[in-house]
Amino acid sequence: MKTNEHCKKSLELFNEEGKEYHKWIDSYAEKFGWSHRKILHNKEGIEVGVMIFGEIARKHLQQHVKDDYKFKDYEDIPSIAEIKNDPESYGFIGED
Repeated sequence: MKTNEHCKKSLELFNEEGKEYHKWIDSYAEKFGWSHRKILHNKEGIEVGVMIFGEIARKHLQQHVKDDYKFKDYEDIPSIAEIKNDPESYGFIGED
């Protein structure tokens, strides 16, 4: 999803766009393309975002990752280790 789509969904769900959170979690997209998701689109990345922005960011970051990976629940968000151990399950086919 594009940043504006994430912001629209956040506005619908949480009554605020959370644009700064969405821009932050996708900050590596321009440099790494789709593979940017390996960096912050995981449990640890969400925790870093919460440390930076505060607890209010958690729901936006979780929803962002959930939507990008098309997960059903927040509990499905992987850790860095889970992505590294099984990259194909998260769409990283042929990558190490």
